[in-house]
Amino acid sequence: MREIILKQAEIAELFADILARGGTFSFRAHGSSMSPFIRNGDILFIEPVEAAALKVGDVALFQSIGDRLIAHRVVSKNIKRNRVVLTMRGDAVSAFCELATPDQVLGRIAVVRRGSKIIRPDRGIPGLAARLWMRLSPAGPLLIQLIRFGKRGGGCVLRRLQSLKSYRIFIRKMVGKKVRYRIATTEDSILLEKIYGHTISSNPGNLVEKHACGTENKKVQSFTLIATVGQKFAGATFLMQFPENQGHFPGLWFFGMRVLTLYRGIGIGEGLVRMGLKTASENSAAKVNLLIFEHNKPGVNLYRKMGFQSDSIHGLDDLLDKEVRQGERRRIIMSKHLLIKA
Repeated sequence: MREIILKQAEIAELFADILARGGTFSFRAHGSSMSPFIRNGDILFIEPVEAAALKVGDVALFQSIGDRLIAHRVVSKNIKRNRVVLTMRGDAVSAFCELATPDQVLGRIAVVRRGSKIIRPDRGIPGLAARLWMRLSPAGPLLIQLIRFGKRGGGCVLRRLQSLKSYRIFIRKMVGKKVRYRIATTEDSILLEKIYGHTISSNPGNLVEKHACGTENKKVQSFTLIATVGQKFAGATFLMQFPENQGHFPGLWFFGMRVLTLYRGIGIGEGLVRMGLKTASENSAAKVNLLIFEHNKPGVNLYRKMGFQSDSIHGLDDLLDKEVRQGERRRIIMSKHLLIKA
């Protein structure tokens, strides 16, 4: 299937045409400006509406200056020069507002889907809570800022603890046996998008799609590996096979290692790498590579302990040198040769 990439203005034009014909569409929310009522990763269903029919408290999708598509709440509605002018603001924003005219409004958010939960933002308890939230403004957004500040402060204390060897020994004894590692499935795609902050794949099924590489008779697969503690997500990494036209990255590569702050110091990163090496070996890979910042001595030492060695790849070395000349930190290539299992 041919992939088509559209600019924001073209997407807005497409959406406007769909709504003008009486249709509806949906898209995934990105960002936190509408927290707590609309969260990053929620699916928003848009219905057609005239700007004059919007009420204070409705959440509308509009095209802002710069062609950005924004879903914010209507906080006031005025008539200026016989024209409706809407004041729009995100629920997590204390002061900044934008004005939207009828030609900027694309539609109204009719339904919010969060996992298996369906929410009508203008009805029932969600609608009542939103109206109360507006009356509390700016207290509500300020409360969110205080909570975020508290989380950052708590995160600093936690990171200091995790740097202590005694803490790591203790937490591994307490939690280490509860960690489980597995290959991600399509059901994990929404969670992974939230963790990484962007869409992992245009087709969630690609998370576990098999890709051919290696010898003629044997194939290596690309995988998304995740770690859980009990029922909670703790970390993930990608074991990736790049297309042949990306010759700077031959073979299999570890990319995107992510361990949530709460679960660092347990050995989850090491566990994900060991699972990846085992999976790669079982699927006929002869070698696995990764990139790491040279100054990350603990990480470099850990990978050396696991059998990785510094490596050189023609073409990629030049790209890494170019990064340094542009003022970026030095990254190095590390590789590990594997025993292929029959």
